[in-house]
Amino acid sequence: MSDNEDLDDQLADQHADGDGEGPAAEGEGGEAAGLVEGEADEEDEAEYQDSSDEDDDEEQNEYEADGFIVDDAEEEEEEEERREAPRRRRKKKRERQLRLDDDDYDLLEENQVQGIRRPTGRKRLKSQAEDARKAHDAADIQKELFGQALEEADLEDEVEDADGRDDRRDNYEQAGDEDFDDLDEQDEMADFIVEGEDGARRRRHKRRAAEIPGVSSRAMQDAFDIFGDVDALMDMYAAARQKPTGPAGGEAEQDGEGAGEDEEDEYVEDDDEAAAEARRQRRQQRQRDKTYKQAMKVMDPEQLARAHLRPEDQEIKDRDIPERLQEVLGPEASAGAGGPGAGPQPGMDLDAAAEWIYHTMRNGNTPEWQLLARGVEEIDGTYDSATASGRLDDPHAGEQSGEVDGEDVLGGPRATMLRLSFHRAVLVSRSEAGMKTWSEDESRHGRVRLAIRQVLTQFFERYEEVPVVAMYRKELAGPLLAMAADDVPLVTTEEEIMRQNGLRSKKHYDQGFVQPHHRRIRRWAVLWAVFDLGLKFRALTQRRERAISALARSRDLLHSTLADIDPVSERAAQLDFDLRSLEECEVELQAANNAEALADVQQRMSQVLTAYPEVQMAALSISSGAAHAINATRRPNRGMGNKTARLMGMQDLVSDFCLTSSQFVANLSDEAHAYEPPTPAGSILDWAKGALEDLKAKHPDNANIATFNAENLVSQVRAAAVANLVNDVGLRNFLRKEFLQDAVVSSDATEAGQAVLDPFHKYALAARLRKKPLNTFSGSDLMLRLEEANKERLAHLRLHMDPANQEKLVTTVAESYKSSDLSAIAQQWNTLRHEIVKTALEGHLVPAFRTYFQAKLLAEARECALRQYADALWHVATAGPLRLALADAEDEFLTHPRLCIVVYGNQEVNPATGQPNNTAVVFLNELGNLVDFFFAGQLSGNIRRSGQGAGAVFTDPAKSKDAARIREKLLEHLPHAVLVGISAPQCRQLHEDIRNIADSLLEHSADALQDHETRGIYCYPVDEKLAKLWENSRTAKSELREHAPLVRRAVGLGRSALDPLSLLAALCGPDREVLSLNVYDMQDALSKDERMAAVTRVMVTAVAQVGVDVNLSCNVVWRSELLQFVPGLGPRKAGALLAALTRNRNKAESRSMLYKDLGVLGKVVFRNAGPCLRVLKVPGIRHLENLSFRTLDNTRISPEMYRLAIQLAQAAAGGGDAEEALEKRDKIECYDLEAFMNDVGMTGPSPGLASLIDIVAELVCPNLELRPHWAELTALQVYMLCNNESEESLREGRLVDVKITYITRDALKVVLINSGSEGMVRAEDVSSSGTYNGRIGGPEWQAAMQSRLNTVARARILRVEEQPDASGEGKRFMIMLSTKSTVVNDESGYYENRLCKDREPYYHTRERVDATKRRVDEQHRPREQQVLVRPIRHPMFKNVSQMEANASLSDESVPVGSCIIRPNVRGNPNVLDVSIKTAHGPTSHVPIIMLVQLQESEKPQGRAAHLTLAAPFSIDLNYCGLGTMQYEDLDQVVAEFVEPLAQNCMAVTSHRKYIDAALAVVEERVRQEKQANPKVHPYYLTIQKGSTFHIVFCVNQSVHKESFHATPKGFYFRSRTYSDIEHVLAVFKKQPVDP
Repeated sequence: MSDNEDLDDQLADQHADGDGEGPAAEGEGGEAAGLVEGEADEEDEAEYQDSSDEDDDEEQNEYEADGFIVDDAEEEEEEEERREAPRRRRKKKRERQLRLDDDDYDLLEENQVQGIRRPTGRKRLKSQAEDARKAHDAADIQKELFGQALEEADLEDEVEDADGRDDRRDNYEQAGDEDFDDLDEQDEMADFIVEGEDGARRRRHKRRAAEIPGVSSRAMQDAFDIFGDVDALMDMYAAARQKPTGPAGGEAEQDGEGAGEDEEDEYVEDDDEAAAEARRQRRQQRQRDKTYKQAMKVMDPEQLARAHLRPEDQEIKDRDIPERLQEVLGPEASAGAGGPGAGPQPGMDLDAAAEWIYHTMRNGNTPEWQLLARGVEEIDGTYDSATASGRLDDPHAGEQSGEVDGEDVLGGPRATMLRLSFHRAVLVSRSEAGMKTWSEDESRHGRVRLAIRQVLTQFFERYEEVPVVAMYRKELAGPLLAMAADDVPLVTTEEEIMRQNGLRSKKHYDQGFVQPHHRRIRRWAVLWAVFDLGLKFRALTQRRERAISALARSRDLLHSTLADIDPVSERAAQLDFDLRSLEECEVELQAANNAEALADVQQRMSQVLTAYPEVQMAALSISSGAAHAINATRRPNRGMGNKTARLMGMQDLVSDFCLTSSQFVANLSDEAHAYEPPTPAGSILDWAKGALEDLKAKHPDNANIATFNAENLVSQVRAAAVANLVNDVGLRNFLRKEFLQDAVVSSDATEAGQAVLDPFHKYALAARLRKKPLNTFSGSDLMLRLEEANKERLAHLRLHMDPANQEKLVTTVAESYKSSDLSAIAQQWNTLRHEIVKTALEGHLVPAFRTYFQAKLLAEARECALRQYADALWHVATAGPLRLALADAEDEFLTHPRLCIVVYGNQEVNPATGQPNNTAVVFLNELGNLVDFFFAGQLSGNIRRSGQGAGAVFTDPAKSKDAARIREKLLEHLPHAVLVGISAPQCRQLHEDIRNIADSLLEHSADALQDHETRGIYCYPVDEKLAKLWENSRTAKSELREHAPLVRRAVGLGRSALDPLSLLAALCGPDREVLSLNVYDMQDALSKDERMAAVTRVMVTAVAQVGVDVNLSCNVVWRSELLQFVPGLGPRKAGALLAALTRNRNKAESRSMLYKDLGVLGKVVFRNAGPCLRVLKVPGIRHLENLSFRTLDNTRISPEMYRLAIQLAQAAAGGGDAEEALEKRDKIECYDLEAFMNDVGMTGPSPGLASLIDIVAELVCPNLELRPHWAELTALQVYMLCNNESEESLREGRLVDVKITYITRDALKVVLINSGSEGMVRAEDVSSSGTYNGRIGGPEWQAAMQSRLNTVARARILRVEEQPDASGEGKRFMIMLSTKSTVVNDESGYYENRLCKDREPYYHTRERVDATKRRVDEQHRPREQQVLVRPIRHPMFKNVSQMEANASLSDESVPVGSCIIRPNVRGNPNVLDVSIKTAHGPTSHVPIIMLVQLQESEKPQGRAAHLTLAAPFSIDLNYCGLGTMQYEDLDQVVAEFVEPLAQNCMAVTSHRKYIDAALAVVEERVRQEKQANPKVHPYYLTIQKGSTFHIVFCVNQSVHKESFHATPKGFYFRSRTYSDIEHVLAVFKKQPVDP
């Protein structure tokens, strides 16, 4: 059965109802659908009593059309229902008697005959016991989840609520009857959707929702995994949220809150409609809260959040503001929810915001500002060269309006003035000098500043998203639509003019003009940056307002404290001083226009208020509320040490010899130093003694003052002066600028980094970066790379100032703080001032600025990295879909092809399914749904070549069976293209075989392709990157739960060809699988939230321009994910829209219906989303075939410009019907838009000529595909995909490890270990290493090289050569390498200079040693072992050689049992060596090192195969009777092998009979003891090697030895394992000689 037939079966109940029977549809499609055909009339009566409405009376229909709700008393309604029940039973009986056959109903439905409905009864019989049991279970679940209130709720509440929803939906319709003119009050041309003559209002069908609005398939799968089948549970929860209950019931009794208000609402008559509506909303909100509380008791809160079923989610759905704007603006967005023109956001001064954004972009020289400076933007007939430069008040404005020099236009003719008129062109980029001049000349930025102010109004007052402003407010955005290089559209060339010479509609295009089919998808980077900066300004403003409010409260509290104390006391003087300081802080807060200035002022505020902790806590209580103050974290009061000094009047003592803050700042900014600090008479100690006597006189009872002496007082005063400098805002601003100029960043590689950081590493610059100034880091992600290298301990990062520069800075600041008096007393005071300055700078400010600037540079680097990540993802998101040329039409393409997808299987057993992974052949219909699949085992695994000719695959016995089956299926389904996934080397042969099978159809089955749209079947190789990611996603597993992984991958591969944007959207769900897509090498350094925000922005930008087919989204599940990225929508609003479309029988006939009839899109949201929602007929969906659709609904034209578009079309066509005029594209394309604007009186700024040009472009090329054309993979790309390589991995100069597999007379054939790719090392590029000095190449050289066969060597890639393959028909590629030491070691520094030094001038290359001297040194030192570097992260693993490991373990400080896991000594990537120190060794102090080989499991092919560990690991212990032991990971190896082995070895070495000596020494000792006492049989223990020990003994005259092994399980002796050494010795003593 096809997917379309399945869909029709699912919708059979919905189609049975006619357009005039909405209430009946709900009853039959909902509760009556479960009744059995032929049941008793009592059940039928109960069914109709439970339905919302069944009367077909005309009066009732009029009531429904008017939106009137009849609100009778409860008794009257029950009586009316009793009267209607017999009539309903009679009607049901007549329906049964008049039942037709299914074929008759099909015929009536196909011809859209109204009035006769198909019965909806189920066919399966159910017993009464089963029905009763299910009803009982459902009631119990409902009671447990939602309380008794829902069980006892009256039916009238449901009817009333349903009628209320219909009433509100009618209000939507009545509001939009006048062509929706209310959607844009500020625009005279705000004409919205124009209804045709057949646009009469259609009655809405009240049906029970098939799914919960806002619940995605992923969320339902999550709930299924945890709770089982929760569909009924979620249905009840969603229904309960919408249905208010009375005060009676269990929940109402438990929660008495609001019960009295419910009763009052029920019995008090409605004073007016507004009051009744308010009471109804309060009642519903209380019910939602109660329902949510009950749901939280039973359901997982995380699942409710993922399904967007929380109360806050419902508020976002109901609020008429774009969902994403609500998320970024927060709850305050509701303040402007009254609609457009409601005013800006609270605390948002748009004029100030525009100026702040302008200065931020300009002063920071951001990448977006550089785009503005380049000046690449679209121009039209309104272009004026005088004002285009930015000077809005230019006196020459208007002199050359609409004219441009051809050389200033992209692709324009030289020495020619172009008259733009109603055409569009693109300005060329300014030169580097022109960009610099434009950036420095502020007078040329008038257009930019005006545009920023205008778009901020659209963002924050009219709640329009960035894509809407960019596409439909071009006149307002102006220069902010500046384009990057890859956003520029195509232009008319001279060749194109000659080609279009005979076309009348194309004659008016000049060279350099942009035609409608030249348009291209764009990013609008500058506009997005303005929006982001607007959010930052809003956050900064809110933070400043909170600080001002807290400061005002603190000042009021200090004033009240001052009023309660003696005005002449010392405390009063101190309070007065602090109040003046707070007043200065308030002034500085008002002037703070950036985060740094605001932080400085808050620092000073904190310094003042630390002396008053009670004021700080009181201010916290007022600002945050009592509850927050109680739970607030109490910070340690670091100002308590300064509190005593402040209250004793230390500030007055500081002012005796220091400058005030304003004087000091003035001296810093003026080299003349106009202000001199006061200098007290006498020495410092004399001044301190006098000041101390005055303090004691003023405070005779103060115990602290009584203990002070002169030295203590000086110390306290100096600390107060230092605190003043540290918190001085002016000084901090001065030092911030100086620190930015003088501070530098340096980075050096650690010991581990030196082995890893080669020039190709992503952290390569961290190896030797020297003194890079801070002001040179802008626009780069270098700081992020340095920080990550520092985290991974590959480099040491330092942000510092040179000692000389730091001393110079201290001296400069001190000179402004000191006196110019040269007397001895003045110099003594200057010394004190210098110490104060030095302590403040070196002890506080410089370390603080070091931390601040490191965080700031890192934040800027993260922004740059996010920008690069978004750019890389943009190329994935905007990949063009597969478009196949039609055979009978020129320049027309098949947009919905049928596909066959072949995914290679390697025949390995899948652990999840237990079945081999055979090649999957999958067929998708035009909707992208799975229709058929099978597995081709003969085309799996190692596929051999069948021979020459297309028919060889059918004669090859190893392939013929599957080849015939594939051909049979191709004839059955007739796909338009076959896609072969490329993921392994065998895929190249698989693609060749599939292509031969497809080509054979043209030869043997040409008749079957006569009516084929493409007259043939294309065969393309494709990349599986997106498909592999989708294969393991939650969406794929939910949709294709029973299918094998390769089938899921094949379906994803086909869908990625049909619409890659939709497949990418499916990866953006709650699990965020899209973040696993590797597009940027530093993406892992970014947080998931940061990357997801970038993904969302990319998707919204792309979807806004591509558009979303509404009918396709509501009928094809995998296409529906795009809706959440439509401007104005989001996951919540998109879910509500899908649910409404489901209630509307999964169809939308016009954009008018989306806004008027569905009732889920408000005015503001629809203005954002409407232009992106396309409504058209979709091939393959049967219930849409007989519907008619409007032309404008399948364009990007905004609905608010429909009337303007129709006027334009009719004017161009000379009148006539609107639809007919819209089809006359040739006349529309060449129509004079300037004349049209004058005729209709278009004088306002928007819409203007730019909007009209866009309208014409859409009418000429409706819904043009803006994404790049789908391109077939090149031969080189196929080669890289087959070998899991990339351009970066095969980059010239990269170091790789190779295994020599074959030796010819003139070359070495090698295999790259990391990917399995084949390579070649020519004889002249082979390192001789002193083993061969003869002629290069030839038989002798070949013989000399045989010793290197199967060895691993380090090589450097030289190039990738293209060569003819063995058949001579295709191409093959060979990686050319060199193993010469001079090349591998980069002795000339070529690669380091090219990749590092040329890119970063502050990078220092390695010091090069003379080659001759290096060779001499190498001859006199032992040959170093080559190490196969493996980046394995484990505490015990080190990339060292065997000699280095032994040297490290030989240290006496290293305890026995220590081990080092390292790469294999022979370079085998599948083996790890474990060096274990088992004993300190004999008296020669040579430790005993045991070597164990750790065999890894078989590794899959891939470029990173040798870089990863292949668990489980195995150790061969057959020598000690333990066989082969396996371990799951390295930790288990250490815990269960190394540690027990070491403990058993130490048990031997610590035994009383163990002698730490060589074997000969022990034997001699045994011999001597035997000779001294022949009756004694002496024996001793000694170690031989590793974990092998000897028992040296003498029984008669000869000395013998017998070995045993220490193992992790004990001791292996005489073919048995014993648990301890004493047991071994006991067995030995019992029988010394082994029998």
